[in-house]
Amino acid sequence: MISGKGDIVLKRFAGWSFVVSVLSAFLLSSAQAISIGGVTATTNPGDSGSVTSTFGDEEGDSLASVRNAGGSAAETVGATVTAGTRYAQYLFADNTSGTTNAASTADYTVNMTITPDDPNTVYDLQIDTTRLGALTLVDDSTFWSCCFSSADIGSVAASVGGVAETDLEMAALETNSGPTNLEINQAASFTISGLTGVYNLVLNFVWTAAAWSNNDEGAVRLGLTNTTGGVSADDYPGPGGRIAANDGHFVDVTATVTSVIPEPSTALLLGMGLAGLSLRRSAD
Repeated sequence: MISGKGDIVLKRFAGWSFVVSVLSAFLLSSAQAISIGGVTATTNPGDSGSVTSTFGDEEGDSLASVRNAGGSAAETVGATVTAGTRYAQYLFADNTSGTTNAASTADYTVNMTITPDDPNTVYDLQIDTTRLGALTLVDDSTFWSCCFSSADIGSVAASVGGVAETDLEMAALETNSGPTNLEINQAASFTISGLTGVYNLVLNFVWTAAAWSNNDEGAVRLGLTNTTGGVSADDYPGPGGRIAANDGHFVDVTATVTSVIPEPSTALLLGMGLAGLSLRRSAD
């Protein structure tokens, strides 16, 4: 038979058990996460934007956009969340009399914010970039021996938080022997390790492009299409059967959780559980 004191202890134990159960359910339903948000891709004043000429013998344009606005993932070791952007561009030169030189500059910035709910969570940022497209020359002159064209795309200069980052650079490419379709297929990566707390990522990319025409057509194709008639070098699918959506300068950023420090709530639950066991022993 349980004494009056033992009965009181058991009632207290039952109360503790109820409190632990309620708090456990609340804490489990409030699982922490790591997220990427505020993703933007914008051209800077140094970007050439639209390139036009009076006689329509050169043209170009550019567009920076967000492909993946990010999201969130459970804040556990190995969890990942990704965001991505795309910069598209085209430039052509096609002079039917004499020569034309078209030039443009790509200059754009990517911004995003990585936020772990727990400021002590450790994570890495993997930045993967690709530049895909083609330098295309088309022979459309009547007297082939008189005429030619060329196209080139400059090296990529990159910075992270305003500091130059050589791991994200890409080499320049050029072609001056047409007709041809020189593929642009480049990749670069950079990892920032051991981050904690909120991190505002700022990436900047700059390069030049040029197309030169002496009657024949020259173009830089980097995923952007135009509606100018009489020019085929910059068309999609065009030479090589390319897909416009697959070309451009792509940036993908992945946050990966590498370490999670136990939350204070976990220790709290453990302490309450031990207190409950102590009360049960007292009852026994």
